[in-house]
Amino acid sequence: MTKILEIGSGLEPYEPIEGEEVVHLDCRPLPHVEQVWDLDTYPYPFKDDTFDRIVALDVLEHLKDTRRTVEELWRIARPGAHVTVRVPYWSSFRAHRDPTHHAFFDEHTFDYFGSGKLSYYSHARLMVLSVTQEETYPRLFRLLRSLSPRLERGVKKHFLNMVLSLTFELEVLK
Repeated sequence: MTKILEIGSGLEPYEPIEGEEVVHLDCRPLPHVEQVWDLDTYPYPFKDDTFDRIVALDVLEHLKDTRRTVEELWRIARPGAHVTVRVPYWSSFRAHRDPTHHAFFDEHTFDYFGSGKLSYYSHARLMVLSVTQEETYPRLFRLLRSLSPRLERGVKKHFLNMVLSLTFELEVLK
């Protein structure tokens, strides 16, 4: 049985498939939520090395301390666990219009939790397996990519609202 934690499950919870046991954690007592918890309160109510997978869709940007939250997810994840994180891209209107957002993310945010030179801020270690972008204009980016990958990267990075969100697939290293 694969044990999954979904933090901030909100109104569209992760639906388990056969062989999965899901704990939905949210700050509101919604009908599907098994554990009500303020995600800005540490430690989370789980033992070390509990989960095989953690899903955090559109929630990390709402929390006050990204570093501490990631360290807590790392603590409760088993070695080799996979973590899926979706967040608004830093230059997207989605990132800035919501007054409850505290943090902003780009494609290198999780490099600070890896094993490279940027990772001295935290003891949590996560390997980035993939980063996918939800693009505002996918056809335009296919055209730009065919003309020049460098041009495509520049447009995405420097023009607002070109990338709406990022989804990170991470592996817990312990």
